[in-house]
Amino acid sequence: MKRMISYLCLLSYPFLLYSCETTRHIEKNASIIPHNWCTIAILPFSGERAFARAAAELFSFHILKQKHFKIIQPAIAEITLLKKGLHISQDVVGVHEAQEAGHLLGAEAVIIGNIKIDHGFEIHAIADLKLIDTKTEDIVATIALSSPLIFARNEHDLVIAAIEEVSKEILLILEDLSGKIAGTAK
Repeated sequence: MKRMISYLCLLSYPFLLYSCETTRHIEKNASIIPHNWCTIAILPFSGERAFARAAAELFSFHILKQKHFKIIQPAIAEITLLKKGLHISQDVVGVHEAQEAGHLLGAEAVIIGNIKIDHGFEIHAIADLKLIDTKTEDIVATIALSSPLIFARNEHDLVIAAIEEVSKEILLILEDLSGKIAGTAK
């Protein structure tokens, strides 16, 4: 009997994997060629208060690996904006608010993010980011990814996994954008 139950569990495992809802949305506006981008500011993330600040800092750690743009980290951005009289809300930051923050920070582009924990059939974290051109208010890229299907012990591990996934995607987009900038400088 135990062998039969084990066999049924083994057979049902692939169906369980496919039935879990995951989020994977990557949208890039290919028509936008960023002109004169030098600095990108990462604003403090919104969403789950327990994870938003740490998630933004972890994300900026991964983004610092790219060599094409100067990055203003979330903590520095928040302190600078507070000194200039702008408080970034813990709620979802809008495009206009992000543009205003980017201007105050001297950044040509801004990354805003939101962290959400989804308590559906299987718990997973969703990281939702937008890369915004501060001059035009154009959304250059939108990325929403959930943590990959892992057997995590806690929500913290899921948030880390989701941030690592969006970091990989945004690094690819920044690499592509740096090539466009170099192409227009010729």
